[in-house]
Amino acid sequence: MSLEKLSRDDMIVGGAALLAVISLLFFPWFSFSANIAGVHVYSFTTSGTGSPDGWLGVLAMLCALAVAVDLAVERFSPGTAVPAIQDSRQLTRFVLAAAAGAFWQVRRVLEPGVR
Repeated sequence: MSLEKLSRDDMIVGGAALLAVISLLFFPWFSFSANIAGVHVYSFTTSGTGSPDGWLGVLAMLCALAVAVDLAVERFSPGTAVPAIQDSRQLTRFVLAAAAGAFWQVRRVLEPGVR
């Protein structure tokens, strides 16, 4: 497996997809703290795939991961037959990336405290 098979555009698309997966899994998206009479009582932080509405984060993560996997399969296993929309792998990746972005944005809109 040689990275020479990847163009600059491939690296950008794959890197963005992997960054989206990492962001959804590991970065804090929502935090809550409870203070009673100035005393810290309780707090928690959740990722993009956690509650509330974590299912949207999971769908966004799966779509972003599918973009990276589809790109890797096309570049490193060119003879592999993979389902594609209208027989176009680029269109398939575009639709997957658009779906990931849509799920991501719906997740952000439904997030508590976002107006």
